[in-house]
Amino acid sequence: MKSFLALLLFGLTLSISAQSNPPPSFFISPIEGQGTGPGDNNFIVVNVGNEIRARDYIITSSVFDAEYVIAGRIENAGDYYGDPELWDSFILVLELRNPGTGMNFLEQQLVYSTIEDLGYFFPLLMHNMMSMFGESLESGAFEPIDDTWKNKHIYLSAIAYWTPRIYMGLDSSFHYRNFGGALLAEWHFTNFLALKAGAGIAPEWVRVTNQEGYQDLILEVPVALQFVFKPSTHFMLEPYGGIMLNFPLMHRITDPSLISAMAGFQYGVKMGPGVFVVNPRLSIDLRLSRLHESESTYRRYLIHIGLGYKLGFITR
Repeated sequence: MKSFLALLLFGLTLSISAQSNPPPSFFISPIEGQGTGPGDNNFIVVNVGNEIRARDYIITSSVFDAEYVIAGRIENAGDYYGDPELWDSFILVLELRNPGTGMNFLEQQLVYSTIEDLGYFFPLLMHNMMSMFGESLESGAFEPIDDTWKNKHIYLSAIAYWTPRIYMGLDSSFHYRNFGGALLAEWHFTNFLALKAGAGIAPEWVRVTNQEGYQDLILEVPVALQFVFKPSTHFMLEPYGGIMLNFPLMHRITDPSLISAMAGFQYGVKMGPGVFVVNPRLSIDLRLSRLHESESTYRRYLIHIGLGYKLGFITR
């Protein structure tokens, strides 16, 4: 009975270990250049895929979903080595790369003259590369890329703004010593699109006539469609556009335009468990704002330059 329980526990441990360590994923990039003919390139891609599948690894259809990239190029061996005796031969350079940084983990080279040479030696080269990869993975020489931070469904962020404002009326004024803050939420409903909304507070100091300025506090509610670009494992670029709703919080001082058009972009860099963000944007009122006391009208041009931090939840 004890032997049976020990065997059962051992099997359960192996099962949990297998589930917590999914097989590595690869993207096979098209082979650049040409050797004896176009058949060389197709032969290489097919055999790379065969070796990966034979080891029960995963092949992805997108480089954005892969932990590793296998890329290669074919060049004239004589030009590559600067040796005229090799001008009738070709060299294949095969690389295992980090898809985010482009850094090479492993590299293999093969010089060949005919498609028969390639057919004989390439499977050995590929087997050697993947064996070296497996040994390196087991020894911890390099770790799979953790890019889950940029593949979340939900992000919540807190941002502090410097928000200078231009008021254009009978006179114009520029209030530059102005600061605010906001809490924002993002819903990434696809890999490249997100909805962004939130709420923030920013003061106003309106001076559009020769009279003294009028101070107010504005609740700002931005709503935007955001495009998501992930060119690296370390940062994201997210341009966006939409509207901002404006609600005065002090009693009957200013009446800002209810809706402002806005556009901006968010630059995010991985830092700790979340993302450090730089978030500049421009806004313009869609109708004239006014002062309650004097009925003077003006239009607002708003600048927000924000620094903040966001956390992601629910991995895609």
